[in-house]
Amino acid sequence: MSQSSGAEALHGLIAPAGVGGDAVDWSAACQKWGVRFPADYVDFLHRYGTGVFVKYLRVLSPQVDQAGGLIDAMEEETENARGSEPLRTDGDVIAWGVDSDGDILCWLISGEDPDKWPVVVWGRHSSPHWATYDCGMVEFLRAVISGELAESPLSGNDIWDSAPVMYLGDREETRLRALGLDPWTGEPDPYAGMSFG
Repeated sequence: MSQSSGAEALHGLIAPAGVGGDAVDWSAACQKWGVRFPADYVDFLHRYGTGVFVKYLRVLSPQVDQAGGLIDAMEEETENARGSEPLRTDGDVIAWGVDSDGDILCWLISGEDPDKWPVVVWGRHSSPHWATYDCGMVEFLRAVISGELAESPLSGNDIWDSAPVMYLGDREETRLRALGLDPWTGEPDPYAGMSFG
């Protein structure tokens, strides 16, 4: 499946919500990481932004909002992946996602063309820990959400074979919380405006 058809197929399984995607400084991101990023990932962040699938799988961003004091989760998870059990293949990894079970989703940097990088998943509960999928990030997500792989590549089944699935971008979550709404239900949040601690 081509990247454009893969993106459209994923688009049919999740709908962009609210304020939409992120404006990423791709020049700065590429300079920081020393690579170009896959086109499907660039398009995903443009459409949906950094966020979470059903409170389970977080898609990471290659840049840090220094003003907001955010932790650079992509860098942190990449270091975690690189420090885990070594891959049994040549090439390095960059993390693009992490789930609440501790699985890390990466690209295998296996050449100069980022659109040909396969997805590799470090499964916290898997043996062996690493599994390779010969597709890009968007096609991988589409196959997981549609349940088209032989089995779930993740430790949990929160998004496995679960179309349609909800994706909540960070900007949309912030907007809804500011309105006093639970971002996952759209209902009034009884805890809005309260501080704990």
